[in-house]
Amino acid sequence: MASADLNAVTAPLPPPRALHYPSAIPDHHARLPQGPQPHGSVQPQARRAAIRHPADLPVDPAPYESIFRYTPRPYHGSEKLADLVLTANFAQDMHHPLVQDRARIACVLGAMLLAELRMAGLIKVGPDGWIGPARPADTDDCALAPVLEDLHTFRSAEPARKWLQYFTLDDRATTFVWKRLEHDDVARTERTWRGRRHVLTEVRATGWTRRYLEIHGAASDVPAPAVVLWHGLQQLRLDARALDLQPEIARRLDSAEFPAALDPLFDALADVLARVATPL
Repeated sequence: MASADLNAVTAPLPPPRALHYPSAIPDHHARLPQGPQPHGSVQPQARRAAIRHPADLPVDPAPYESIFRYTPRPYHGSEKLADLVLTANFAQDMHHPLVQDRARIACVLGAMLLAELRMAGLIKVGPDGWIGPARPADTDDCALAPVLEDLHTFRSAEPARKWLQYFTLDDRATTFVWKRLEHDDVARTERTWRGRRHVLTEVRATGWTRRYLEIHGAASDVPAPAVVLWHGLQQLRLDARALDLQPEIARRLDSAEFPAALDPLFDALADVLARVATPL
């Protein structure tokens, strides 16, 4: 019995079971057989073979272009210059303005309102910088109407410097623009322990100015309102970095021709800012 057990232990081991490899690697680009197939006749290996390789799938470049390259989108914001200047002050934070100098903001907004009236043909700006109503016309714009009404109280033209100082008093121009934003349902007035304050309620309004300049600044011929807006923003030191604007767009706006009809207005603006505003 012991010898039998010993022979069983010392007997040579059986040869290993032969492994059968496929003659060729399954083609992962192959397709399933055409035509109706009986239920359960498609083997798992065939299903795997029918799966296409990721390199063969069509690539949509749009997601990658939206990450690495700017893709234009339609603009649905305000076209009013004063609105764009005021909302640009909140380009980085809708609750904290970039520029705190209220006198400077009101003065620049007053110039933007006068520029809107001039480009609409409702006032005239003389070469000497005197401003007066162009005709006894009226407007239903809630920000331009009080400005035009004040201009009609004088029978003759008055210096642009005088009007800018007037619109700076008590933040008059700033109040006009906030009322227009409230009328457009993108802002509201809140009561605080310090009094009343205006706040934006639409976060998309903080990107209006950048989108407006991107669209019009990329045009072959930059329109005059975009150039006037850009020069108004520069009076607040709101540059391309503050607005997250492409440098190429900023260079195109810098090189665009400023409308000569508004040169006297902006000369008066620079003079008034040097008097009433804190240097930036």
